[in-house]
Amino acid sequence: MIEAINLKNVDQDYRVHQLAFLNHVVRAEKPVGKNKRKPVYKKFTDFFDYEKALKRLKGDGENQSRLQRISQMMKEKTNVG
Repeated sequence: MIEAINLKNVDQDYRVHQLAFLNHVVRAEKPVGKNKRKPVYKKFTDFFDYEKALKRLKGDGENQSRLQRISQMMKEKTNVG
């Protein structure tokens, strides 16, 4: 029972850190010209495409674990440039 609670706490910490990381990513800016900057993501769907995530879940994501899908999504988000 104690081990289950500890594992739940680790999962919650993971989620909090994941959200903090995504908050940092979504606020990212890129330089434009000499002294100007613009957001990397102009729309929310540029950051997270809900429909695409649903298709991935229903389609080729069937054989992947939830952790593998999250890892894949994180890699996609950090490679956007």
